[in-house]
Amino acid sequence: MQNLSELSERINPGPVPYIDKISIRLGRRLGKRKLEQIKSDADHASIREGRPVPGGKKKFLLTIVNPSDQVFETLRFECGFINHLELALDFPVKDEAARRALFNLFEEAFVKSHHGRHELVRYHLGEVTHDAHASCIYFGQRRPGLNFVVYEDRESKVAPGRAVHLEARFIGSAAVRRAGVTSVDDLMDFDYHDFWKRHLRLIKVDLALLGRLHWNRQNGRKRKTVDVFSRGTFDYHTDIARGSVLYRNLARHDYDDVYSSQLFIDRFGRGSFLKELDVSPLLPAEKGRGQSYCLYPRNEHVRYSDDSNR
Repeated sequence: MQNLSELSERINPGPVPYIDKISIRLGRRLGKRKLEQIKSDADHASIREGRPVPGGKKKFLLTIVNPSDQVFETLRFECGFINHLELALDFPVKDEAARRALFNLFEEAFVKSHHGRHELVRYHLGEVTHDAHASCIYFGQRRPGLNFVVYEDRESKVAPGRAVHLEARFIGSAAVRRAGVTSVDDLMDFDYHDFWKRHLRLIKVDLALLGRLHWNRQNGRKRKTVDVFSRGTFDYHTDIARGSVLYRNLARHDYDDVYSSQLFIDRFGRGSFLKELDVSPLLPAEKGRGQSYCLYPRNEHVRYSDDSNR
């Protein structure tokens, strides 16, 4: 597993948090002037008429990509509710090798707190792939609730060049409310540092401890000492060997040389053998009063393009 502190030194200027996309259900169509104002303060904005939710009359769906705080000022007196929210964290890196190493770290070590029986889905160039190489990973199926996505093959919306892009997607108004967001006012002073501190979890498996705990479980014992077989100057750590076999069999995807802690947990379960990595180098800076997270002028680096696979 790539050294996290070494990778963090190659992230320049540092992790950049922002709102990638938001959808708001409204009871009426926005005026032309107000919609144009929103478009000027975001990368993209559109409104369309759809079916109202059961028991409601809000049938207009406003979708905004990369909105600024000014967008929420414009919308704060509109009567509506948020039913889709994407919170992003971009990691601009200095070179392609570092970008790929960080992506692989997320693929191997990122873990959801409540994963259930969700399936990891890997994409490359917009298509589901079972090859070892992927450029986009969904840590769960596209369904209502909270899902995480990471990809590394696109330009950043908020920084120059490509970046590893980690995204939390809240699908459905209930999921958005569980995130502590009940209106656009909550997004104007959103604490990204606190959010990612709670949700950005990287886990590695202690193979020696896993091997010993599994041996204890199989034999009904409570051994606490390491099991090392020695012959002359050669030492063979049987607990590490046992844990390594378990991990490589249960953490392996259906393709060669791709392993993940999330898949291992889904198949084997949790225990004290799961060791959480210190992710503080990957967290956005704490936001002080009146301070903005935005580091670059809006719309300078990337143009929005619609892609149904993202």
